[in-house]
Amino acid sequence: MERRDWHNKADSIIWNQWGNKFIMLAVVLEPTDANKYLHRMEFNLEFDIQWVTSNEHWTVNVTKVKPGKKLMSGTKLNKITNENTIYLEYNDLKLKYTDLGNHQTTLKHEFGHTIYVDDEYGEDYGQDFDGPYVEDRHALMNLGNELRARYIYDLKNIINDQFISGVQFTSILK
Repeated sequence: MERRDWHNKADSIIWNQWGNKFIMLAVVLEPTDANKYLHRMEFNLEFDIQWVTSNEHWTVNVTKVKPGKKLMSGTKLNKITNENTIYLEYNDLKLKYTDLGNHQTTLKHEFGHTIYVDDEYGEDYGQDFDGPYVEDRHALMNLGNELRARYIYDLKNIINDQFISGVQFTSILK
């Protein structure tokens, strides 16, 4: 029952942050009878997590820790074997404040990795280098809690490579 309750809370948090925030617009580049109706059609891109017991895309390991102790949350993405795992602390559902005064929910940040978004914080926070968005401290994949249009870029490329022939999608953050 406790696991189910945690999952339901996590699902609500993910939905509120990521769900229904992006629009995909279809542009038909090579019209055919099968795809021409899609031209300029908009689709809401929805993100949701579901409880499954087999054929999962991701495994989430949630650990309870004693007060005063800290577990390093993170994501292990294996594009070759598809053995993808998120490691979370039980309290990663809660809003936390960073040393810069920003607030962030770790769960929301780690979920971003499931759609191939990289960390944006830099050397001061454990990265090997300072990337192009290191100064955007309010961004969710940095130290903040705000979505950015760039977060959907890699997923959009995957959709364009693998879906409907002759159709390209562009993305918009609502």
